[in-house]
Amino acid sequence: MQGLISLRSSPCFLHSCPRSSNTKHLVSKPHCSLRKRSTSSLRSTLPSISLSLFGSGFFLGPLIDGLHSRVNLVVYQNGSIDIGPLHTNIWVPPLLGLFYCSVGLLQLFLDQRAPSKVPEGSLEKTAIALVTWIGFTLASIIGLCCPLAEIPIMKLFHLWYYPQANIEILGQGLVTWTTTCYFVYTPFLISLSRWLRSMITPANKSA
Repeated sequence: MQGLISLRSSPCFLHSCPRSSNTKHLVSKPHCSLRKRSTSSLRSTLPSISLSLFGSGFFLGPLIDGLHSRVNLVVYQNGSIDIGPLHTNIWVPPLLGLFYCSVGLLQLFLDQRAPSKVPEGSLEKTAIALVTWIGFTLASIIGLCCPLAEIPIMKLFHLWYYPQANIEILGQGLVTWTTTCYFVYTPFLISLSRWLRSMITPANKSA
């Protein structure tokens, strides 16, 4: 009986304690702080990541793209140059640098908005990036939009054309395999951007 009286006299028995609401606040605060920390981290490393992505596209992109010209899948016109065995166009390096930088930074921006923890970037996770819904969606959008973006470049500046075009859009010949190329290209850029961020961020913190 004495124990029952002591229970009734306790403050938590007479007044319900807001444990659940406090718990929610305690859980949400670390999530918000982590997101703010991630945002500030990306802003501080943005110039270095952008430069690295642009440089990767500028130098690595033409080497991969040069495979198409060697087998006559694409023919370069105005501005075509030969750099050793590589046959390319003078505008290809900056265009691919801009492509790498745009897709990579877009992926990092989407990673910040993701509700779950994003895996650290590594070159071994290129294929895994495609099976995630956000990676698949981004690859699909790029696979459809980038071939269409080539149309004004080819029509206005005559930088290249596809001799084996099997589809015509807005009076310009295209090949359907370019969609597949851009689609497969995207997971590589997703993984590359995450890998560069994981490498650059610790270096800035140590500095």
